[in-house]
Amino acid sequence: MAESPPGWRASGPILAYAAATFLAFPHPLGDHVVDLGLLFAWLSPFCLLVCLEGLAPARALRRGFLAGLLAHAAILHWISIVTLRYGHAPLVVGAIAPVGLAVYVAAFTAGFAASAAWLASRGLASSFAIAALWVCFEHLRSFVFTGFPWATIGYAQHANPALMGLAPITGVLGLSFATVLGGAALHAAWRARRAGRRPGREALLALGAVAALHVLGLASQQGPREGQGESVRVAVLQGNIDQGVKWSREWFEATLDTYALLTREAALDGAQVVVWPETAVPAAIETSEREVERLSALARETGVALVVGAVGIEPGRPGDPPRVTDSAFLLTPTGEVTDRYDKTQLVPFGEYVPFQDLLG
Repeated sequence: MAESPPGWRASGPILAYAAATFLAFPHPLGDHVVDLGLLFAWLSPFCLLVCLEGLAPARALRRGFLAGLLAHAAILHWISIVTLRYGHAPLVVGAIAPVGLAVYVAAFTAGFAASAAWLASRGLASSFAIAALWVCFEHLRSFVFTGFPWATIGYAQHANPALMGLAPITGVLGLSFATVLGGAALHAAWRARRAGRRPGREALLALGAVAALHVLGLASQQGPREGQGESVRVAVLQGNIDQGVKWSREWFEATLDTYALLTREAALDGAQVVVWPETAVPAAIETSEREVERLSALARETGVALVVGAVGIEPGRPGDPPRVTDSAFLLTPTGEVTDRYDKTQLVPFGEYVPFQDLLG
């Protein structure tokens, strides 16, 4: 990578990367949502590559860690609210939760940065190599130490209908590859312009590949696929129940009434499967015949299959308390509970506290 432009301090590109990464994802602002991912998704990898220009792997590691820490501490600020207000955790846990998770994510940003600098020192840092490397580290982040794939850059393309056509084929990592390929190509073209040259063939090829991926994504959405079966109409409900009152007994009936009303409306609109949100039923329905019968009656009345988020109970070992799970239950249109799925990848500090014995 070429040397950084004279007069640029390291803090400039680092702050630019942190800001671009933060703005690549939706954030609430009053009663509105600020969603600028269509622009800043491309600028996030571009700014990080500017941060790394001319650095040896060791320096790139440190700078990548700092950039990742700033970006993700900002993105994950909500973890402290969840931990303190809703989880009633000690103040120390609420204070360290977003920073601790940001440190975890930043470690992968640092690993990418050092690896990219190593490739650059050997003339191997093409836009395609950079994009592939980024995806490798995002994939590692999805499972190492239980994983935490929050703010994977591909999610920032959720409002890009062309690239979203690739999601059923490639998953979110395919969207990440396309995004970073575009950002890396912009960086290569920008470096060429700074040096007084036209963008090279590799940058143009990468930009062409990004354009081709958009076309492919659009084409994949046109018409039925060969061998496609009968379509199923699925409704996803959002009752907008405040998390601060969701678990109170005073709101229990109101919560269930809200989702029952929405289910009836969805059934009238032709839904065949109705999906309730995560823990929409703030109770362990397996231990409450009343709630099971209530949900079963709703399924029979509407004639739809229900996928209901609720609390699950897993019996513990002799002498141990039962294990509580974040689960989804399937009810058939005849009202039978036929299946249950337990969430396996819990959010650290949001759904479980790492090192709980140490933190108290």
